[in-house]
Amino acid sequence: MRSLAVALAFILVMNPKSKQPKLFLLLFLTFWMIYFYRLSLATILDFENLGRPDQTYWIWGFGVCFLPALAALTNTKDQVFNQLYFWTSAIAVVAMSLALISGNTFETNELGQYYDTNRLRVSALNPISMGHLGASAILMSVCALTSRDSKSRFWWVTLIVIALGGATLILANSRGPQVAAMGSIALLFLAGAHQRRTFVIGLAILFIIISAVIFQYEALFSSSGIFGRLVALFGDGDISSNLRLVMYNGAWDQFMVSPLWGNGIEENTSQFYPHNLILEALMATGLLGGIPFIVLTGSAMVRIWTLVRHRSPHRWLAILAFQYILGGMFSGAIYASGTMWVLMGLVLSPSLNIQKKNDRTWA
Repeated sequence: MRSLAVALAFILVMNPKSKQPKLFLLLFLTFWMIYFYRLSLATILDFENLGRPDQTYWIWGFGVCFLPALAALTNTKDQVFNQLYFWTSAIAVVAMSLALISGNTFETNELGQYYDTNRLRVSALNPISMGHLGASAILMSVCALTSRDSKSRFWWVTLIVIALGGATLILANSRGPQVAAMGSIALLFLAGAHQRRTFVIGLAILFIIISAVIFQYEALFSSSGIFGRLVALFGDGDISSNLRLVMYNGAWDQFMVSPLWGNGIEENTSQFYPHNLILEALMATGLLGGIPFIVLTGSAMVRIWTLVRHRSPHRWLAILAFQYILGGMFSGAIYASGTMWVLMGLVLSPSLNIQKKNDRTWA
């Protein structure tokens, strides 16, 4: 598998007719080859006692993250971007509708008893993924409302999507997507501070807040609701936050044991990923892989700012990339963040134009 990846990467890099950004591609391949080397040590040579099945890392890391992101970074054509917004929005609306209809907040304990977690989920989407789905729908709709080419007669459709996204984000009750959504909206505000239509973002936020207070009061203000979980961050009783601090410290300690090559795929104490992409990259691949990852992510953030600042017709892709990168710093895993990797590949793709005056697609 690693040989196939190396051969494919070599062909792409050495092809003189390709349009791939060679620096970004080099950074991308360097990180992933070192990560796969570490994964080989952990799984094939059994250097680590992993908390998850070996095949989970290979299937998700190689099949869900590496290959799709490589395709997005190297082979995306410009006309593909013009079709993405509609299909992405349509799929998001269908997924949110089905989740709100069929999802529930119950789990079973070791005794087979049901208990209410106050966090919406379905079998295919955990609360974190559900929250990101709602946040993405909100951000795409806000980009559509503030686009140069938005069609005012369809504003009510956009508000419906915002309402669906807000309900999904609130009911999922996951702090990572909530922070990512707030940070992404703040970025839109900052980038559009000099533009008249920025006030539309404020109106959209006001609409979300009013709708949430009216229809989702309990999900917001109960002891296990959004505000209750956020307040718990500042106390000592939040088990989830305390566990993440343990994982952060453990991941950093493992990095310091072997700062050049890294020390393991999982954080040893929890046998889990540390819920922070940069810490995980340093822990798993050391400076040899961590530096390329940080530079690649930083380059994506610069491109995101450029796309959003210039009101590119494709800035919705940029703001979604920002959402998932930011969310990954609170609840992401390198091997399981397929959406983030693909969005980074799309944002860094040379086929993604900064601005096209005649482009009639939404934001």
